[in-house]
Amino acid sequence: MATMQTALHTPALVRIRFVAAEGVRVLANVRLAAAVGAGLALLSLAGILVPQLPEAASANSGATADWLDGQRRSIGPVADWLYRLGFYDIFHSAWFVAGLAILALSIAACTARRLAPTWRNVAHPVKAVPAAFLDASRPGVVCGAAVAPAALEQALRRRRFRVEAWKADGSVWFFADRYPWAQLATFVSHAALVLLMVGALLTHFGGFTSRLFIAEGADQPVFPIDHRPGMNIQLASATARFDPAGRPLDYRSQLAITENGSEVKTCTVTASQPCYYGGYRIRQAFYYPFGADLQVRDLRDGRIAYRDSLALTDSRLAPRLIVSDTTGGVVLDRTLALSGSVLGFDGALLSVPGLSGPLWVGLATGRGDTPELALFESGATPGGLRLSMPLHTAAMAGGLRFEFADLETSPTANADALPAARTDGTPAVPVLQLTGANVSQTSDGGPVTLWLSGIGASAPVSLREGESASVGDFEYTFVRLKPFVGIEVKKDRGEALIWVGSALLVIGLCLTLWVPRRRLWARLGSDGLRITGQAPRLANLRRELESLAGESELAGLSSPKNGSQLGHN
Repeated sequence: MATMQTALHTPALVRIRFVAAEGVRVLANVRLAAAVGAGLALLSLAGILVPQLPEAASANSGATADWLDGQRRSIGPVADWLYRLGFYDIFHSAWFVAGLAILALSIAACTARRLAPTWRNVAHPVKAVPAAFLDASRPGVVCGAAVAPAALEQALRRRRFRVEAWKADGSVWFFADRYPWAQLATFVSHAALVLLMVGALLTHFGGFTSRLFIAEGADQPVFPIDHRPGMNIQLASATARFDPAGRPLDYRSQLAITENGSEVKTCTVTASQPCYYGGYRIRQAFYYPFGADLQVRDLRDGRIAYRDSLALTDSRLAPRLIVSDTTGGVVLDRTLALSGSVLGFDGALLSVPGLSGPLWVGLATGRGDTPELALFESGATPGGLRLSMPLHTAAMAGGLRFEFADLETSPTANADALPAARTDGTPAVPVLQLTGANVSQTSDGGPVTLWLSGIGASAPVSLREGESASVGDFEYTFVRLKPFVGIEVKKDRGEALIWVGSALLVIGLCLTLWVPRRRLWARLGSDGLRITGQAPRLANLRRELESLAGESELAGLSSPKNGSQLGHN
């Protein structure tokens, strides 16, 4: 035993205990918690005011560099300092994470130091108080009339007080306590705050989010592969419903989850109805209808040289031109895919029935930012067709009526990997563009046109779904319009703690605000009744004491004929 006691008091252990006690004392300082909380509030405000690096770009060094270049153009070299100090990613910065950790430790230390005295106050409250305490405390009630002890006790019990009474010094003393356990609610709230902050730290250090952009019928692995090796998600089907005005009503996707080549689960997900597997939450983040399933066949040997689904995520303006003859009959109604540029105009060649040569159509922004459509015959004589029309106007030329009917934004994409004919020995730059692909049409399976430019043809090649066209040594087939879906795969190690912490915080606040603890002390002697109590300010204890003293069961205290008087200390 002596050896054990000596070991517990070695200098090293004494120093460790001293350091631990000092650490707890410093962390339990309310001023420290307030200062750290204020610092976190200021950092949060900065996170709202200062542009934050998009999460999608944070995992890609190239995307981060591009985003930072944009900030440099806006505010100059200061952007580099803000980036180094973490102000462009405040909620993941070392400053913010360290502040959360210190605040969590501070609240935990403060709670630990207050736990023992608070528990003693709840389980073993002070019941006997000196007479001077009753005389000096506020709020208090003094009644000079005779009061029956049993009547006072019954009035207290009706108010759900636990009552103890005893006799001393010729008087009857009372102690009444209601909701003593409610004083522990503050620890519930403190524990909730600690859980919320610990959950945020676990989310930061142990959380995982992967965002996949998958075409219907395709699959993608969940990265990084060392997080869940061999896990793939296949988009079996994607559906969307729209109202007659084209507004989306519902998006949902049928998924198949595979692991190491074996299907382990199938489920249907929406934005609000995720599916769960292996601790991962999988939900649909967005729906993108404009994807093209494209096939290219090499005519020299008949093999398939290319087959892929491309998301047309860029955009380009496409004018709608309507050409009518003198009788009003429409000879051409087409939304045009413009390629190339001449004198600042995006344009394209177009064959129009009734004209001897091809028509060059160009789009430019005119005076007052009004779009203008320019038309002239390629190689036309000085008296040939030449027109310039603002949007929603028409003009006559060459016996035909030309109307600039509409201007839509059509989905486009560069297709660098697309095999293409090379007529001049330079690399081709294929571009895909959809026209007529508004939301209501695609939702109903309406017609769209895929335009292919930069594949060696003199003009963009137009294809409807299922159509093919040959250019040089290749045959291009627009198999079908295919939607893409954004799928979010997330594993949040702190999610459970955040949910539990949120629930505890609500419970703690409700207990603190709605059932505050009340303690009453009373002395009933020859000089009458004196009552005082303690309760949080929101409990309005004075009103409760006045109501208690005014009850008719207390020997008619409010009746003047008994000579009673009600006063306040």
